[in-house]
Formats: sequence, C-alpha cells, structure tokens
Amino acid sequence: MSSFQTDQFFSSRENVEDWVRNVGRNLGYVVVTRRTKQKNGYLSRFIFMCDRGGVFKGQETSSRNTGTRKIDCPFELHACYYKSNDVWMLKFKNDQHNHEPAMFLEGHPFARRLTPKEVEMVAEMRRNNVPPWKILEVLKSHNENNVSTIKTIYNESNKIRIDERAGRSQMQVVFGFLHSKKYIFEYHKNDTTNALEDIFFVHPTSLVICRAFPQIMMMDATYKTNKYKMPFLEIVGVTSTNTTFCIGFGFINEEKESNYIWALNCLKNILNTYDSPCVIVTDRELALMNACAKVFPSAIQILCRWHISENIFGHCRQSYDTEAEWISFTRDWNILIDSSTWDTYVRNYAHLESRARYHGGVLDYLNRVWLDKYKEKIVSVWSKDGSSTCFPLRSGPQDFANHPIINIALINRCHYVKVDLQEGHPLANVSWLWNMHKSARSIG
Repeated sequence: MSSFQTDQFFSSRENVEDWVRNVGRNLGYVVVTRRTKQKNGYLSRFIFMCDRGGVFKGQETSSRNTGTRKIDCPFELHACYYKSNDVWMLKFKNDQHNHEPAMFLEGHPFARRLTPKEVEMVAEMRRNNVPPWKILEVLKSHNENNVSTIKTIYNESNKIRIDERAGRSQMQVVFGFLHSKKYIFEYHKNDTTNALEDIFFVHPTSLVICRAFPQIMMMDATYKTNKYKMPFLEIVGVTSTNTTFCIGFGFINEEKESNYIWALNCLKNILNTYDSPCVIVTDRELALMNACAKVFPSAIQILCRWHISENIFGHCRQSYDTEAEWISFTRDWNILIDSSTWDTYVRNYAHLESRARYHGGVLDYLNRVWLDKYKEKIVSVWSKDGSSTCFPLRSGPQDFANHPIINIALINRCHYVKVDLQEGHPLANVSWLWNMHKSARSIG
C-alpha cells in the first residue's frame, strides 16, 4: 500500500499540501505543486510531482554550462476538491520514483524554502540586529523539519533589504539611516564624478561617552569587508573600568595619509579641543600613524601588541622547530616589552639576544622592524631622560627599585606631577592616603 494512499478528508488546500509534503519528507522525497486546474471559477484540482520530475529545457542561445536536478521522475498525485461537501481528497496516479530517497534534504532548494511565518520571524529578528547564524538557529529550534541553510537566511535578508529600499538608491538609504538615527556625520565626494569617496559618522551616545573618556583611542582599518572594497576605519575608546566602546566609523576611498587625515579631522571637529586623546593605539600602518601625529600632535602613540604578535608569528614561527622553543621565545619577547626600567630592558634584551641569535634572522627582524624604530612605542615604560614609573591614582606602583622619578598625579589629562626620589629616602607608603582619597570621593 502506498504511503500516500488515504481516505482522509481535508478541509483546505493548505492542509492537503502540509500532509503530502510531510509524508514525502519522511520518505526522503520533496513533493512540489506541478499545476492547478479551475472549474466554474474555483480551484477544483492541483497536481503534485516530485521535485526531480520533468525534463530540463535549457536555452539554446545560452553560453552557460548549466546543470539540472530533473530526471523525469514519474511520481504524480492529484488533490481533488468536492464543492458539494467542501472537502479535499487525494488520488494517486503514480507513487513510484525513479531515484533513491535522499538521506538529507538540505540539497533540495524547495525544501530549504521558508514558510510565510518564518519569513516574518526573519524580518523581525533582522530589525533587532540578530546575526544570520542566530536567526537560523532560532528557526530550527521552532521547526524541527526546517532544513534551511545560512545561505537561505542571507537570500531572505537581501529580499527584505530590497523591499525596504523601496526604489531608493544605496546612498539615499545610507543617508536616510544616518538622519533617522541622529548620527553626526561628514562626507567627501569627488568633484568631477560626484561619487562619494569618504564618509565618517559618530553615534550621539558614543559622543557622550567619548567626551567623558577621551584619553585613550584605538584605531584600526580593515579592508575587503564590503562589496565596494572600501577600507573601513574604526575608532574605539576605553572607559575607566577598562571596558571598550565604539567612538566613530569611517569608509575611506584609500588607505592613504590624506584620507586618514580627513577622517581624523572629522573626529576632531565633532569633539572639541579639550576632548583630544592623550594616547592613541594603532597597528604599524605608517599612513595612519603619520595622520595621527599631524592631527593629534600632543597625543602619545603606541603600537598594538596583538598586531605585533601576529606579525612576529608570521615572520618568525618557521625559524623554530618545536612548539616548546616557540613558546620559550614568545615568553622572552613578552618579558622584554614588559621591561619597567632601562636596566631591566638591557638585561632582558641580552637574554633574548643570546637565545634568538641562532634562529635564522629572528633577531635581525625584531631589531630592524620593531625595536630600532618603535621601541618607545612598544616597551612598557620608556624615557630618554631616565627611568620613571607612571601609575593611575586607583592603584600603587608595584616596584620602586631603580625608579628615580615617580608620577603620582595626572592633571588635565595630559600633565603629570612627578616626585624625585633621593638616594636613601624611599617612597612613603601611600596606600592609606589612597584609601582616604577613595572614601572622601565616595562620600562627596
């Protein structure tokens, strides 16, 4: 007996389709609607077929090398409507397939389609900035028979995006969004072609936070992350609790110094003179570093240690045969850049030099690319005039040995109060003074 043979009455076309497709899915086949027939102005019959039924008819003029899933599968099932009883019944013409059932239905485009309810769920979650992988996870948790893939979610999101544009150009959509969300933004266009070349924008909430914590800014540019292949500049700040927040974003035409200068001047104009950063963290991108020096000349520039580690790994890892040797090298390197005094730095460098000189060009690379040019931007504490220790008021210095100068206060975000220590006169215990300071601030 055929699995599709039944004496069941169905109250609607939707009920018939759901029943047939569920039976087909359980058997490993995808059943689709082939055609419908009308009688006296109402739908009287529609015919089901296997999704591999029929014969592919390609265009003779097409130069594309196309393929097809159609193999003329003979399966055919009819759903008939009896108006007198207002019911639907099934009649099968041929319940045989000329191919094996599928073990997995993800390869069938029809099976991956979303239901109208699932389309609404995708649209709602997309409005709430839910990532595509999470949307797919939610759909599968609501429907155990869902075999959609991440590509299905991307395609549906693109359809929704086209509907939202409502005939507007991409630039109209971008500027409409920035206006509606009250972003502060500036843009630059080509005078000849009138094409947008650079755009920089800041969210109003980010601006409020940045004016409270403008001291540290981290800047990085990525590329090939959008279909226009435009470099994307992101500027991130740090709060007093060591949490990060986004300050501003920019799409720039090229990774050139002039483009970075334009973007940083936009940031400087949006902020004000008193909210300029004290410290700027970047990777070793010379155009960005030069732009920072010109736009924010008073800011101290340091290099991101994560980017440095990634570069060192790419250039030096192959020089070490074992993982243990590489781990030992990275430990020595981290100890070197964490040196707190000049004497400590010299001692740690000598140790690193003695162990790295026998590994094909590693020491030469470290000196030539990093230490000779940028050690002042990498080593924890570096001063041409002598050793010094700088610590925030929320904590005390860890080691007072060999520190003739101690920074104990920060005034107007950029001037330090320094105390010279005389030989034989150690630094007084300041922990109880700091506790009193915290108590006074909490009461006040």
